[in-house]
Amino acid sequence: MLSRYDGSDAHWQRIQHLLPGQSGGHGGGGNDAHLFLNAIRYPAKTDIAWADLPTCYGKSNSLWQRYNRRCRRGVWEKIAAELRDDDTEWLSVDSSCVRAAGAKKADGIGGQEAEAWGRSRGGFGSKIHAAVNSFGHPVTLRLTGSKAADSPYLPGLIAGAGAEAVLADKGYDSDANREAIVSTIPSSPPWPVQCFFWNRKG
Repeated sequence: MLSRYDGSDAHWQRIQHLLPGQSGGHGGGGNDAHLFLNAIRYPAKTDIAWADLPTCYGKSNSLWQRYNRRCRRGVWEKIAAELRDDDTEWLSVDSSCVRAAGAKKADGIGGQEAEAWGRSRGGFGSKIHAAVNSFGHPVTLRLTGSKAADSPYLPGLIAGAGAEAVLADKGYDSDANREAIVSTIPSSPPWPVQCFFWNRKG
């Protein structure tokens, strides 16, 4: 069954070598790797629970366990880097909190910090820190607990992007962040370095 949420063949050709289980590798070939990748996209696009995945993708718990193993190996970060849009002339930086309804306290290795959970005034959840380009395409993403401050994450979000301008709200305005922005500019640029910080309430 084909879904409108499936990834394109062009994207698949670019990233298939990054997925574990290739022919000739340890553990044999992963003939269903493309289907698995589409299964991962489906709940992300539709906001459904893993348990509600269409049965054509396989057993939901097995898919989640497989997804989690890929998380631990850093596979998704490699895929995101491969598919990243190279147009990073302008970067916008911001964060968004994702609330966890009825989530239990993280009790795995490392606890809440390792699993990017935290409690803030708005409740219990995680915070997504993002740098996107002028088209709104993600360039860098970081996940923390919801109580984490925004400002310390700006240098890591823009590092290596070579942006000519960075847009962020006043919460990111600091001498350290201005220096971080300047350091991302290519050597001896023919343009002035631009930093834009605005007040959300203004």
